Amino acid sequence: MKLLEHIQKHVATANPVLPSAQNPPLIQHIIAINQSLPEIAPTSMYEYVYGSNGTFVRAKRQGLTAIAPVSYYKAKGLQAISASPQMISPAVLNG
Repeated sequence: MKLLEHIQKHVATANPVLPSAQNPPLIQHIIAINQSLPEIAPTSMYEYVYGSNGTFVRAKRQGLTAIAPVSYYKAKGLQAISASPQMISPAVLNG
């Protein structure tokens, strides 16, 4: 089974234990089929991102956004993901 089919099968599988639309899941699964990733959901604690070069975890909090590798592999049909920490600093006032 191809990786993309495997991920779609398990992500799309209905599970009565998973939270409903009123109570969104804390952990999301994103498949990088486009060059741009969607915004991190405000209800997500973190997200797994599956790309052509591996699985990454992505998270955001006030002042910091990060993408870190979890495992490396090669998969056809997906976009490559880059690890990246990004600090978001508030403006400094001259006083």
